[in-house]
Amino acid sequence: MLGDREFCSPKLGFWLSEKGTYFCLRQKCNTKIKVKKGLYKELREWGLTPGMKLFINDRQVTQQTGFGTFNIAAKWKRNYKGFKTKEPWYILTNLVDLKTAIIAYQKRFDIEEMFRDFKSGGLTD
Repeated sequence: MLGDREFCSPKLGFWLSEKGTYFCLRQKCNTKIKVKKGLYKELREWGLTPGMKLFINDRQVTQQTGFGTFNIAAKWKRNYKGFKTKEPWYILTNLVDLKTAIIAYQKRFDIEEMFRDFKSGGLTD
């Protein structure tokens, strides 16, 4: 299952895991990750800059307990020919590595284009 920030709930991730479903759910930059007992760090505080990738393995996400642990795949596209992305992707996932999670999440954009084509009858100007 692929979801944007409207579906950023660790509770949803936990439920999907219980059902045996793989998922990639984009998180907000203020999502908190447990660093050690009693210490949480927002995703934006992990120091990502354009061109960087990061995989955070098996961590509690959110200060609420009872949802188990997840992986976070993070990627900030590099600046290219004057094009700058505003922020990185932070993806809550139960996939086992960065590459797999990023490839899966990128498919979300192909799906959005497909639905846009369906709505317009496939005709573009």
